[in-house]
Amino acid sequence: MYTVNYDIRGNVSGIQKGNMSIPIDEHNTDYQDFLTWNSQQQVPLDLETPILLPTEYHLQPEQQIIIANGLHMAIITTSVKYIDPMPKVDTILINDVETEIELTDGIAEIEFSSDVPGTVIKIEYHGLYAIIIAE
Repeated sequence: MYTVNYDIRGNVSGIQKGNMSIPIDEHNTDYQDFLTWNSQQQVPLDLETPILLPTEYHLQPEQQIIIANGLHMAIITTSVKYIDPMPKVDTILINDVETEIELTDGIAEIEFSSDVPGTVIKIEYHGLYAIIIAE
């Protein structure tokens, strides 16, 4: 039995068969086997139309001040709730630079530190904001 995996935007990102992840790759024989199987189904899976995934995003805490010694860590936690299947990656903006984060059960913890006083780290996650200041 195959399961379709979706990315954070609701697009097909891969296929799952048991513990095996199958990438969307026309040259991959496992993907070719999936396409053959799918075409033989009474109602084939639609791989072209993105699905709408109801979401609830969280970013915590919204503000942290850390000691600028390079050792003191700030930890930002992101979480997202989806209906199945849960995506394994998401993106976050760190000082306006898009960064991919790995999700485990919809949760990611990102650590930050700085040894430069006055450093400001701005984080944006799906319209939610957090700031870390090193003093």
